[in-house]
Amino acid sequence: MRRNLCSAIAVAVFGLFAFLPPVVSAQVERYELGKRLRRFEDAWQTAPERQRSDSAKPMIDAVNSFFSLRLQTAMAKLDQAWLIAADRTLSDWQTAVLRYRLEPSAMVVDDNLNALRIALRASYGGKTEPPADTLVGIQVVDGTGQRLVSAERPWNEATAGFDLNLATLPSGDFVIRGTVVNHGETFPLLPTSLSKIDRLSSRLESVERSLAEQSDRWSDSLRATIKERINLLKRAQGATILETDFPFGRLLAESEQALTAENPHQLLAVGSRDQDQWLVLAEKRKQVAVRVRAPRDAAGPLPVLFLFHGAGGSENMFFETYGSGRAVKLGIERGCLVVAPRQGLGGLALDCAEMLDLLAPFYELDRSRVFLIGHSMGAAQVIRQVSLHPELPTAASAIGGGRPIRDPRAIAQVPWFVAAGALDFGRSGAKAFFESVRDAGGQQVQYQEYHGVEHMVIVQAALDDVFRFFDQAGQRGR
Repeated sequence: MRRNLCSAIAVAVFGLFAFLPPVVSAQVERYELGKRLRRFEDAWQTAPERQRSDSAKPMIDAVNSFFSLRLQTAMAKLDQAWLIAADRTLSDWQTAVLRYRLEPSAMVVDDNLNALRIALRASYGGKTEPPADTLVGIQVVDGTGQRLVSAERPWNEATAGFDLNLATLPSGDFVIRGTVVNHGETFPLLPTSLSKIDRLSSRLESVERSLAEQSDRWSDSLRATIKERINLLKRAQGATILETDFPFGRLLAESEQALTAENPHQLLAVGSRDQDQWLVLAEKRKQVAVRVRAPRDAAGPLPVLFLFHGAGGSENMFFETYGSGRAVKLGIERGCLVVAPRQGLGGLALDCAEMLDLLAPFYELDRSRVFLIGHSMGAAQVIRQVSLHPELPTAASAIGGGRPIRDPRAIAQVPWFVAAGALDFGRSGAKAFFESVRDAGGQQVQYQEYHGVEHMVIVQAALDDVFRFFDQAGQRGR
C-alpha cells in the first residue's frame, strides 16, 4: 500500500511541476536541490559501503519530502546525507553556513550594468548563525578558473545583500564562487552562474525580429529552439532563478549565427560536441525539449542513448544528477549522442522514432544502435517507447520503476536490464516488470537489486552494470 501511495504522489507532484508557471518561488528550491543533490552524489561515488548505507535514511526522507512539496526539508535531508557519505563533521559555525546559498539578483546582465546585487539566503531553517566576525569572499571566475572579480564582506552585510562591482568584467559566461571564513577556517558555498552579454536587449530584439520576419526559412525545430532560448534569456534577466545554469552568452551567439548560417542545424550540432546543447524538437504543434551532448570528435553515424528522467524532473536531470551526470559521461565514452527529453504529465508529444527523425538534420545517426534508460516514471516511459517500437532499441534499462504489462511478448526479444534498490519504493514495480518479460520468453532480461539503496541513488548505483549490459548487447547485435 505504501508503494502504491508513493507512486501516486510521484505522479501528482510531477503533474504539479509540469504545469507550474515559469516564475514560481519553488524554482529557487529546485535549483538548490539540484546543487545539493549533486554534491551528495559526488561524495557517494567514492564513499565506502558503510557510509553509502548510512546515507540511505536521510535520502529516503529527502525523496519523500520532495514528493510532498516540502522542498526546504528535502534540502536539509540532502545535506545530512552528504555529511554522512563524505564522512564530514562540521563545526557549529560551518553547520550554520551549510544551509545558506548564493543568490544573485539575475543570472544574465547587460554589459552596461556595472553592479550586481548579491546576497546569502538561508535555504532552510536553523537555530544558530555564524559569529559576527565571519567573512564572506565572493569571486567571479571564467571557464579556466581565473579570478576576474572579487569582493569580501562581513557576514551580516553579505546576508543583507550588497552590490558586486562588475565594471571590469568582460562579456562571457562565468561562475560565481563564495567562501566563508572564520578564524582561518574556510567553508565553500555552492557556486552559481552569471552571464554578462554585450548589447543584450538590442540583440534579443534583433533575433526575435529575424525569427518573425523570416520564419518560413527554418525548420519547426530550429524556430522552436530559438524561441525557447529567447524566453530563457528574458526570464534570466529578471529575478527568476532558473532550474539550472545555462551558458547564456553562447546560446545567444549560436542563435544569431544560426539565423544567418547556410546550414544552421549543423552549426548547433557542432555546439554540442563535448558540451551541452539545448534543443526543442518540433513537428508542427508537437514539441519536446531535449538536452543533448555529442562526443568531441564525433565522426560518422552516432549511436543514440535516450535518458528519461523521473517525476518532478526535467531534461537537465540526467546531465547534472543521477550520479552527477555519470550516465552522460558513460554514454559519451562509448561514442553516443546522448539525448535527454523532457516529459510532461501526458508523457511525450513525440516518440523516440519521431525524435530520431527530427534529430537527423542535426546529426548523422546510427539507428542500428539505440539505447534507452529510464528512472521511476522514466522507466515507465522506456517500457512505453519499446512497446511502440520494439524493433528500435539495441537494449533498454528500467531503473527504480516499471509495471507488469498485459502482453510483453512484443518486447521480450529486446535485451532488458532492470534494477531497483532494496529500499526503493519502485522495487515491486521493477521486479513485476522483469518477471512479466522473463515469463514471456525473454532470454536477455536481467534483474539486479542493490542492497542499502533507495529510490534516488539507485540510478547511480546501477549505471556501471547497465552499461556493461549495453556493451554486451551491442556486441551481440553486430
